[in-house]
Amino acid sequence: MSAKATEAAEAAEAGQAFRAGSEDDFDSESDTEAAEVQPGKKRRTLTTEGGGTHCAPLNDLGFKFRYDLGLDRPRGHVAKATFHIDGMPSVVVQRPEPDAPLEARLVWALMERSRYQCYQNKEMRSAIAQAHNLFSPLRLGITSGAGNGANATEDGARASATHAHENDDEYTTPSFTWKVQKLGTHTHAAIVGKYFLQIEDGTKDAQGNLYVPNGKQGSMCGTKFPHAVINVKPRGSNKDADSVLQYVCGACNNVKLVVRLMKRVPGKDPVPANSESEILDLIKKAHLPHQREAWFDNEDRMQLYMYLEFADGPGVGTPVGANVFKQLPAYGKLFSPAEGPPYTMGESEFAMAHGTGTLTFNFAKHVAHANMKKPYKNRAYRLVVKVLNPFLVDEEGFTARSLPFVVKSVLHNDVRTDVRYIQRGDEVVRVPNP
Repeated sequence: MSAKATEAAEAAEAGQAFRAGSEDDFDSESDTEAAEVQPGKKRRTLTTEGGGTHCAPLNDLGFKFRYDLGLDRPRGHVAKATFHIDGMPSVVVQRPEPDAPLEARLVWALMERSRYQCYQNKEMRSAIAQAHNLFSPLRLGITSGAGNGANATEDGARASATHAHENDDEYTTPSFTWKVQKLGTHTHAAIVGKYFLQIEDGTKDAQGNLYVPNGKQGSMCGTKFPHAVINVKPRGSNKDADSVLQYVCGACNNVKLVVRLMKRVPGKDPVPANSESEILDLIKKAHLPHQREAWFDNEDRMQLYMYLEFADGPGVGTPVGANVFKQLPAYGKLFSPAEGPPYTMGESEFAMAHGTGTLTFNFAKHVAHANMKKPYKNRAYRLVVKVLNPFLVDEEGFTARSLPFVVKSVLHNDVRTDVRYIQRGDEVVRVPNP
């Protein structure tokens, strides 16, 4: 095959690979007809940038420009591109003819392919958003409108996490209704007061020494919640006021939450229970086989659920909702992976095994205290863990609450990741990482 024939074949292949079949293949709303610019349309602007991430569009030519694309209808091809450069006449670039040099046709084909990929990405994002709006309320048990958003179950118990219509971004405070069944007198006496949940934390080293700040320098904690401890002065206090300890979680760090089932032993300190089966077996023995066959709401297992509440201030214990933030977290969710209401097997539910439940998560973007609206800025959070077993959910000891803490976008302003201090006697001593 001759060189000219080879060139023609390559051009045809490139054009075939990058060509769209109809005007519907492109985002026609953002483009113009070949002969005119749609009135009122905002032209695209590409500005000079000094750097960026991998594959980010950059212009290092030293000038700004806008451009309009004219479509050749009905095929949907770009017939021409008009560039508007500040201080210079507009430049019109026509679509290369079939016999134009291969280089010109390849550059044009690359432009069309990039444009089509941008269109596909836009359509994909739109489809994902539509799917979320369609399925999320069904999967997560959330309803829109003025009602309380509760989902009725077969026994009349309900669980809800209410918000207004998602398009309005007016999320309200979550509210939960727990499914409750009563324990028999003897079973209640054997369980309640003897067993309880406890959130383990990383505030002490292996020898039991407390991690503490060293003046203005904060200290990282252990490998479990929380991440660090710092000294802060209460808001509104004078300069001579004493600093107080404040536990901190970083929004960009994984949080490891460990919940343990504990057992009280007469005359001794509480010890970890060997297994949650110690409790589940007591509940099972108190019910006849035909009663157990009707169980379907976690009666025969120890499923846990976590949510966030305010640890202080007015309405202490109120669940935190996305409505307290100036910039709304994505879809109104506070955690990543996103949480759902209880009893939906969402990401904030986790099982206990061998007496221990572990959940690793992140706080969602914009959940940091710096993003909170003014009435909430001084309030700390607490993590709350409840047992979803209906025989235990309402009983004393089966709801555990963490230490109060705040969430910061980053930690490096207050504490270095490789620095830990402990209190040893009257001294503050730096120690190696655990």
